[in-house]
Amino acid sequence: MTIPSPELFDITLPLTDRVLVYPGDSPPCILRVSDHKKGDSLTASTFSMGCHVGTHVDAPAHFVEDGLLLNDLPMESFYGPAVVLSIMGKRVIKKEDVEENAIPAIPKRHHILLKTDNSDLLEKNNFSKECSSLTLEAAELLCTFQPLSIG
Repeated sequence: MTIPSPELFDITLPLTDRVLVYPGDSPPCILRVSDHKKGDSLTASTFSMGCHVGTHVDAPAHFVEDGLLLNDLPMESFYGPAVVLSIMGKRVIKKEDVEENAIPAIPKRHHILLKTDNSDLLEKNNFSKECSSLTLEAAELLCTFQPLSIG
């Protein structure tokens, strides 16, 4: 029996000076601190940015007191088999929207990616408050599908 090799898709946005930034957060900043071209012995830079820039993860501690921090989460939290649920045309995604798209389509131990109209907003230069978001009940339902056990 031949087992097909899985495909790997990187869904992160490139960090550029045009990446979307949440209002109030700092855009990516790369500062060259030394440069071979200027006679320095090495080329080096510093890098800084706010935490809500481009593709990012909000740790449980961002919303829940005493929740886990990113460095508490295993690397497997960020990759693995996944299914894509298309929930287009909804600004507020409710529990019912997830249920009608997810059950029984999600195999056990799979991550869930939501395809929403937010992709169209990536073409804009500024963050839009017109983005799709989840109700608390929809988020809680998605959490029940746990692709892996987290301490």
